[in-house]
Amino acid sequence: MSEELYELLTSRELQVLSLLAEGLTDAEIAGALVLTVGTVKWYNRQIFGKLDVSNRTGAVARGRELGLLPSIPFYDWSQASVLRKNLPVPATPFVGRKQELADISKLFAERSHRLLTLIGPGGIGKSRLALEAASRAQKAFHHGVAFVPLAALESPDHIAATIAERLGFRFSNPEEPKQQLLGYLGNKEILLVLDNFEHLLDGAELLTELLQGAPGVKLLVTSRERLNLQNEVLVVVHEMDFPDWDQNGHALPAARLEAYSAAQLFVQHARHVRPELQPGEEETGQILRICQLLEGMPLAIVLAAGWLELLSLAEIAEEIAKGLDFLEGELQDLPPRQRSVRASFDYSWSRLPEAEQHQFMKLAVFRGGFTRPAAQDVAGASLPVLRKLADKSFFTMAREGRYEMHELLRRYGMDKLKAAGSSETARDAHSAYFLKWLQAQEAGLKGQRQLEALAEIEADLENVRAAWRWAAQRGDVEGINRAVEVLFLFFKMRGRFQEGVELLRLAQDKLARLEGEEPGPVWGRISTRLAILQKFLIAPAEEVKRNVEGGMALARQQGDEAEIAFSLFALAAYHDLTGDVASGLKASQESFERFRALNDLFYMARALYMVSYLGYFQGLDIMKLRGECLELTRQAGSKVDECGILTLLGFGAQHTGDYAAAEQYWHQAVGIASEAGALSILTSSKAGLALAHFLKGEMDKARQLAEEGLAIADIPPSNTQARAALSLVAGIAGNYVLSQALGQESEVSSSKAPAIFYSGWPLALAHCGSGNYDLAWHHLYAAAQVVRTRGTWTWLLPIAAVLLAHEGQKERAVEILGLVENHPLSARGWMEKWPLLAECRARLQAELGAERYAALWERGGRMDLATEAKALFEDIPPPRRY
Repeated sequence: MSEELYELLTSRELQVLSLLAEGLTDAEIAGALVLTVGTVKWYNRQIFGKLDVSNRTGAVARGRELGLLPSIPFYDWSQASVLRKNLPVPATPFVGRKQELADISKLFAERSHRLLTLIGPGGIGKSRLALEAASRAQKAFHHGVAFVPLAALESPDHIAATIAERLGFRFSNPEEPKQQLLGYLGNKEILLVLDNFEHLLDGAELLTELLQGAPGVKLLVTSRERLNLQNEVLVVVHEMDFPDWDQNGHALPAARLEAYSAAQLFVQHARHVRPELQPGEEETGQILRICQLLEGMPLAIVLAAGWLELLSLAEIAEEIAKGLDFLEGELQDLPPRQRSVRASFDYSWSRLPEAEQHQFMKLAVFRGGFTRPAAQDVAGASLPVLRKLADKSFFTMAREGRYEMHELLRRYGMDKLKAAGSSETARDAHSAYFLKWLQAQEAGLKGQRQLEALAEIEADLENVRAAWRWAAQRGDVEGINRAVEVLFLFFKMRGRFQEGVELLRLAQDKLARLEGEEPGPVWGRISTRLAILQKFLIAPAEEVKRNVEGGMALARQQGDEAEIAFSLFALAAYHDLTGDVASGLKASQESFERFRALNDLFYMARALYMVSYLGYFQGLDIMKLRGECLELTRQAGSKVDECGILTLLGFGAQHTGDYAAAEQYWHQAVGIASEAGALSILTSSKAGLALAHFLKGEMDKARQLAEEGLAIADIPPSNTQARAALSLVAGIAGNYVLSQALGQESEVSSSKAPAIFYSGWPLALAHCGSGNYDLAWHHLYAAAQVVRTRGTWTWLLPIAAVLLAHEGQKERAVEILGLVENHPLSARGWMEKWPLLAECRARLQAELGAERYAALWERGGRMDLATEAKALFEDIPPPRRY
């Protein structure tokens, strides 16, 4: 080639021309040469002008003619030993998808799997995943890999020619191009990546012929629709990893961005417009919120990141929440149908027949997925229609009989539904179906199918929420009446009190304000159930009282025996909240008798549970009551109530000094509560085990269990004992500041007996250690006032001994130590780990002398525990300033 020809184009222009000859797009050339797409387009115009051509095809041909490019070789590639690569060069590093890449690699390792279709909705990242998988697979194919973009093709007749062009193969004889291509590929080992096949399905037969005529060829196809070929292996491409929502439907707290591939992708593209971006805690939370709203869809994430040049992260999240139209950009290296999420969906929508469009719109009313029966009832969608829409990536089959739709696609469908004027009708049908469906779950929820019913409701909880809210908004009294019992029980059993309160209060407010009507029986049913959930959130007592009394008055007015019994149960919960144990016990006993008259085993067990709980503070035989309650729950089949009463049995056994039995009860409760998803009970059981390990002196295990419990459900009253355990562990370790803080946190209500004890005990220990002796006596005395079992005295007396020694009552202190250290109900492990107690013993021995100390200690061992505890705490309160 002469020097004049070299001078015709600059070195950079020659580079661009060579990449044009390889079939790279402008965006791919930009990535390969580290240029902007606009700069590549400028070089293209320069090349076209110098070569006197009008397009890239002419430029490549003219370049070959002038010798600026090598001629296309005509030799037998079957003899080649050099790997041939024909893949675009991505502009950014690949992010995430480890499992998908591993799955694709594993499938291709099977000789029988030669056609893999990556299927998913537009914008989900199929092409990028295919490109990465192909790049990693190059060494497995003797003749390399080739990327064949098909989006621009208007007819399947051009598929063979496009594949040939990307392979650098030129048709050279009159034989049909397809046959020439088959002959060319017949003895090669090569991977063909066929990108965007969905609009060329009529040409899928060619792929079958390729597989039959070229046994060394494998195909990796991306498509929004399945090809429906016999040998096709589907790989459904899902969204990228993004933070989940908590069980109340709220965003989880900020976490590390590195944990989620969606967040990594956002940051990667955000730095294109804000290179200095180093997210702090607040920005991290906003990025994770954006990824949650977009449910990990890569195209949407890239488009959202592009707005960071003009908007803050918080503003981007706010705009996304408003609608799909915000998710568009001006990225010229994306095809028009991918420059906005709506445009991407419009393309798929346009390919649906009218009947399928109509069905998809109606299915968009579902939240969080749906079952086949629900789709049939609400949307009239038959199985063949569901199959067609799933094949076209409008939703996926998550498991047998259940379908899931990406949230952005669902919002797109709802926009179409509203535009068609059918939104309200569809939502009416959706709400009616799920409220009836909830009612049908009641028998299972109260019986032998309880765990299955809980799981089924959990799976459709987003639909349940939407149905309930719509019914409340429409004033659907009948629908709400059907569903209120199951809705209440679900949130109560799951320990998700806040969300239950929010939903019940919404309906209560709406029904109370129906124009021209007074609150009716349904309002009363809502109110009493709301009161019980509010009790667990330590709501204002007056509000709980109003709800209980309002519901009870309506039940009595209607003569509804079941609701009267339930109102009494709610009244007992109210008295428990206020600390009026005697009134609470009376109400729960009456509730039990009324439910027994109705032969309602489920609520008999629940009322007896309350009797046994409050009866502890009234001197009843609680272990007998709790045993009867356990038998009732097992007859009814209520697993949640069973683990609840096992937890109570654990605390009862522990308080009476039967520590081994207590642990057995709690281990049983943990197993059942974990299976049932009963979060507050699970926390209580773990807290009980934490206290058991504390008493044995196993501080690390106690801390671990208490922290696990709080991580599950940090809500009262189940968190009271967990925080008490942490406070006690901190106090034993000498960290009295932390111990005091945790003890005060466990003091959720000054009038509730359990809270008084489980805050008083650790706070007494903490203040004793830090030298606040008056406060230590105050909390110790307060805790002692609610003790009703002998075992529990042994937890308080060691602290009392230290306080007595400080006051100069040395002989009395030694006697108390002798009593508690010799008593069979004592758990000595924690006492042996308390340095302050060891120091107190040593000081008393030194001051009293070994002989006198031993005599006092032995005399203390012969004393009666109840008598001495009563003398110390009950008969004559110590003269302290509190």
